[in-house]
Formats: sequence, structure tokens, C-alpha cells
Amino acid sequence: MGILAGVADILSELATKHDFHGSLVTLGKQNVIVTPEQWRAIGRRYPARAVVPLETERHLRWQTEFISTRCFFRSLGFSEVAALDVSAYEAADHVVDLNAPALPYHLHERFDFVFDGSTIEHIFHLPNVLANIFRLLKPGGRVLHMAPSNHFMDDGFYQLSPTFFVDYYEANGFATECALLHYMTVTVHAKRGRARIDTRDRIVRYHPEDTERVSAAFATHGDELCQTLFMATKTAAATCGRVPFQSRYASKEYWRRGVPA
Repeated sequence: MGILAGVADILSELATKHDFHGSLVTLGKQNVIVTPEQWRAIGRRYPARAVVPLETERHLRWQTEFISTRCFFRSLGFSEVAALDVSAYEAADHVVDLNAPALPYHLHERFDFVFDGSTIEHIFHLPNVLANIFRLLKPGGRVLHMAPSNHFMDDGFYQLSPTFFVDYYEANGFATECALLHYMTVTVHAKRGRARIDTRDRIVRYHPEDTERVSAAFATHGDELCQTLFMATKTAAATCGRVPFQSRYASKEYWRRGVPA
């Protein structure tokens, strides 16, 4: 889907609260589908955002000038912006298959921040993707996932529940920074060779103990799309190989008693 105006607003708020900085790699070339007018409106809400000269790039599908990926992420505070992809069709800086069991060594602990903007659901081998994200990050670095959770059928191989990220990163010793459910409806305006996409957004904070409530509520969301935004920090004790049990069950003492020793 790319980064729409509602997501750009949310990321601007997170950047302000969590001091985004350093070297960033995006999984896939991120399309920022935000017009200059929308971007200026977001800037008025977050005046502390880094002041970066406006750059635009033409979107291949919408044939419209949106703000450039580099401009967007540098405005969030990053000094270096790179893209990693399995295909070179959008001129990724690093052409790598994240399905592979290992990354080229020169990419190990190379980045302060990994941004997964709705990419990992398109990659079949999720355990290898997660391990490769761990390898990309410097100690103390952050990963931010933005992944589809409901009403994204066939957008990728998977729709990922928030518990997937919470349980995996907790089991592997990362420190959770935030876990959010982002609900949105999307309206596309396209005429006279220009496109503008508006969203109506609402954010709900997610806690691990909410699992049953959140899953029970999915039938009530109508036409809203739902995606998970999850951010965690790679601690000195973090790893990538521990396989979690879903906390919905593992938190129950009676369930643990039934697991063979």
C-alpha cells in the first residue's frame, strides 16, 4: 500500500516522541503516497520535525508527484536512508533476498533502524526474515513493523496479528517501544492526471492481555482496514532464534501444565 498521509502523520508523531536518528534501511523501496500539500499540513502539526528541502518523485502507478522517500525519512530525523529489496526494479541500494538463511556479512549490524513498511507479509520465510532483521540492526537499534492484520486478503502471503510481534520480540529479549492497532478507511481521488489519497484514521494501543478482546472484535470493524504498528529495540541480550508460544495460551498455567517436558 505504501505510506499514506495518515501513516505519515503517525510516523511523524512517533519520530517526535522517540527521537528517530541515524542510519535507516527500509525493507523494500517505500512509496510515500503523500502530496506536498498533505505533507505541509502534517508539518504544521509537528514543527519540531527536521527541516528538509521538499523533494518529490513521480509514482509509477498513480503518475503523480508525491514527496520523495528520501525527503520523508530525512524529515523524520534519519541522516542516512537506504532501501533493501530482492529486485532492483526500483533501484534499491542493497539487492538481497530476505528469505535466505543469512545476509551478506557487510550488512551485519549496519543500521540504527529497520523500517518494515508492509513488506514482510510478502516474504514467505518469516523466521528467516526476522533473523535477518536482527542481523541488520546495530545493538541498540530499532525495528518498526507496519503490517496488515485485517481486511488485506491477498495483499501478501499473510495477515499478521499483533501478538505475532509482541510474543516473538519478547521471547527474543527485545524491548518493546510501542504496539498500536491502526484502523483506517481510504478514499482515492484521481482526476486530470493527479491523485490524492485521504484516510480516516484511529489508533488503539495494544497490550498482550488484549489478545482475546481484539480478535473477538474483528467482526465489528466494518470496512476499516487494520494494521499493526510495532516497534522494539535490540538490547544487548537480544537474539533471534527463540520460538515463542502464543501468549494467549502460554500465559495460562493450566495450558503450560499440559505441555510435555
